[in-house]
Amino acid sequence: MGQTVRKWVILLISPVMLLAGLGFSYMTYSFTQTAVKTTAEIVSVQSRQGDPVLYRPIVRFLDLSETEVSVPASPYASENTFVIGSKVNIIYTIDEPTEVWIDDWLKLWGANVLMLALGGVPLLVWAYSRLRRRK
Repeated sequence: MGQTVRKWVILLISPVMLLAGLGFSYMTYSFTQTAVKTTAEIVSVQSRQGDPVLYRPIVRFLDLSETEVSVPASPYASENTFVIGSKVNIIYTIDEPTEVWIDDWLKLWGANVLMLALGGVPLLVWAYSRLRRRK
């Protein structure tokens, strides 16, 4: 791949990845600021066929109004490490108790950080190389 093509790939794709990472990070931050933390029991595991097969737990918990809620928890995982009957920390919004995420930093923020890095690092390298050439 020629240097010109690489430069244009970086200049076109990196800002898109960076903006997507910023957008998803903002949505995750907003969700975590209004979310309620609790403990849930894994009652079953749901799978999504494909390559690879993906898994997510179905969890049961009591919301703030003491109503029992049983829903799938996000995100999907490529390995079925969920043990039926075990407890897991979750977060959910009061307004929408069916929107449940496993309360784990990597599960909540991992993809956001990856997108920010894939968008930001190439742009920083490109900008640094441009500055060095000017000196």
